[in-house]
Amino acid sequence: MKKYTVTFQETGQRVPGSEEDTLLSLMRRAGLHPDAPCGGQGKCGKCTAVLESGETVLACRQKVDRDMTVLSGASSEKARILTEADVNTQAGRNPVVRRIEVTVPPCLKGESSAEWTRFAGQVSEALSPYLPDAVSRRAVQVNTAVASKIGRICRETGGRVYAAAALCDDGIRILHAAATPMHVCMAAFDIGTTTVAAYLLDSQTGQTLATASCMNPQAQYGADVINRANYCLEHGIKEPSECIRDAVNRLLAQMAAQTGL
Repeated sequence: MKKYTVTFQETGQRVPGSEEDTLLSLMRRAGLHPDAPCGGQGKCGKCTAVLESGETVLACRQKVDRDMTVLSGASSEKARILTEADVNTQAGRNPVVRRIEVTVPPCLKGESSAEWTRFAGQVSEALSPYLPDAVSRRAVQVNTAVASKIGRICRETGGRVYAAAALCDDGIRILHAAATPMHVCMAAFDIGTTTVAAYLLDSQTGQTLATASCMNPQAQYGADVINRANYCLEHGIKEPSECIRDAVNRLLAQMAAQTGL
């Protein structure tokens, strides 16, 4: 199988490919989010690309049969995305993840109990008002990474521990523990057919701390869910699922940078 290199002049990327690839598949591989509403079936005529020779081709139909330089063809993503829509801040009033402050009592004279056991007891007591009775009676699940730090934190603070805990169907899970207060946030995403809107919320108050948005990169696999489903049936879910996860991670990073987290 012959190997070739496609150079995308707008971004400076050089992407290796073979004669089995289409130009569209290499544009996707490069993360260029080409405009392909039909999912690359050759029906919409929108995935045009201009080659160095001046030829305009459909990227979904152009085989990588030689080394190429592509002058243009990536999506410009110029659409304006609204993120000012109302967010249900009531969700922040009973969050799944809570930050708590507990004081771990010293071990009583004549008794022998680990710091984790005493810490877990205080956590269970602090969070029991927020759990159904059937759940609140369940033990706090052991997190070995957190358990290894509790003794040191107690020695540094005289027993005061700040923690982030998740209220789960099977009990309480400790996510993090520290000697100083922490900021616990939640993220909400509105993943639409064409756009993705993200919101960073304070987990205690539900206040919106930051927003971010982008075009839904899955559009390169089809303009609607039917075309995208057809693409997944034919090619698998790996590429469409990876691109939306990457988009979500980028939006999280943008919102964290906005708030200094």
